[in-house]
Amino acid sequence: MPRQYLTTISKTKITFYSSSGQVINHTFLKNETSEPIATFAYCPIDFERFETKKMPVLIQ
Repeated sequence: MPRQYLTTISKTKITFYSSSGQVINHTFLKNETSEPIATFAYCPIDFERFETKKMPVLIQ
């Protein structure tokens, strides 16, 4: 499983791709604390690569 480090108050999208380049699965992880955290993401067995993208977090 890939380990993802999440910075404070952040949302990250992890996208998993097959060897042919098709999206297999994507997962969103969110950290709403003031401390960085480490977390594990579920990943499909047959993934070839994954990409992470930080998303904006709206604070209300």
